[in-house]
Amino acid sequence: MEMNKNKIHSLVLIALSSATAIALGYALVALPNIELVTATLFIAGMIIGWKRSIYVAVITYLVFSLFNPFGFPNPLLLAAQIAGAIFAVIAGDLSNKYDNPFFFFISGFLVTLIYDLLTNIAGYLIFVSKQTFIAYLIGGLSFSLIHIVSNILIFTVLLYPIRNEIKKLKTSNISG
Repeated sequence: MEMNKNKIHSLVLIALSSATAIALGYALVALPNIELVTATLFIAGMIIGWKRSIYVAVITYLVFSLFNPFGFPNPLLLAAQIAGAIFAVIAGDLSNKYDNPFFFFISGFLVTLIYDLLTNIAGYLIFVSKQTFIAYLIGGLSFSLIHIVSNILIFTVLLYPIRNEIKKLKTSNISG
């Protein structure tokens, strides 16, 4: 009975995390490269661990990308988005070992850089030509810069304090 209760608890956390990431993704969809999906996946990794949060990353990007108001993604781009999202949940899980805002700064930078590299490479491979290479190089740099800077701020200013509150909740649940 206890094992079944744990499975249900895990499924609920996965569903809630995915729903939150998707809702926040749609809420900011009009702002190019400013998003809270990555931060939500990071928090999921922090709370439920990277193994279960991989499901959150996959579900989030399948729903968010397949029902995106801008249209369906190419399968290669969708795979790159999911791969990039997995780095966010792994970093979130690792954050439990580091009580340091600098870890969150570096995580915001690296997770976003990896995500942008993967998706920009996928985008280039989908639309290969000499002209698209230059467009992806120039356009990708400016959009990536916005994405990286905004996620560094989100991770450092929002996620680090949220992490401290999550630690307090976990401690009070254990002792309470």
